[in-house]
Amino acid sequence: MFKSFSIAIVLVLAGSLLQNYGEAAKIPKPLRTKSAKLCLGCAREISTDDKELNKGLNVLMQLENANLSNLKILKATVQTVAGYKYKTEFEADLDGKKKLCKSTFIVKPWEKIKRLRVKGSIICN
Repeated sequence: MFKSFSIAIVLVLAGSLLQNYGEAAKIPKPLRTKSAKLCLGCAREISTDDKELNKGLNVLMQLENANLSNLKILKATVQTVAGYKYKTEFEADLDGKKKLCKSTFIVKPWEKIKRLRVKGSIICN
């Protein structure tokens, strides 16, 4: 009994914290589907034109010195961890050839630094 009660309290507190962070940190909005259920910590699909996703991917490409152009994001998910963990699949031109690329990166928009902090990688086939 105490175990389930304490879990309920933690979930309520976590939801409250996420709500407060959401206003300040612009939590990515999940795609609306009829079967969408709240799952704290689960990855969820988001719109490929999400502002924060595109901002983070651009910073990651600069950090990786990725010489990619004509990006078209095909799929994107976000997961709340110690930041927002984005996973993307996208097409891009590399040296005149179309490549299928994947990236994974974490963004911590609430940290007060001059530049968006992004850690991750890009792999193209």
